[in-house]
Amino acid sequence: MRLSDLMSSMGLDAYATVSLVIFLVVFASVVVRVLMMSRRDARDAAQLPLDDSTTPRQPWKETRHG
Repeated sequence: MRLSDLMSSMGLDAYATVSLVIFLVVFASVVVRVLMMSRRDARDAAQLPLDDSTTPRQPWKETRHG
């Protein structure tokens, strides 16, 4: 028995289907999250590569005035 015969009889096609479904779910959730993002969050995320501060912004501790 050859290795190719053994591998073809194992029914490994289910792994490809499961991985495709997982990829599509993750991709769709990323797209939904980006589309639901506020303009302020998008602006802040766009500035991250250019930000020179050493302390990360903590949005849960911010207080908005005005």
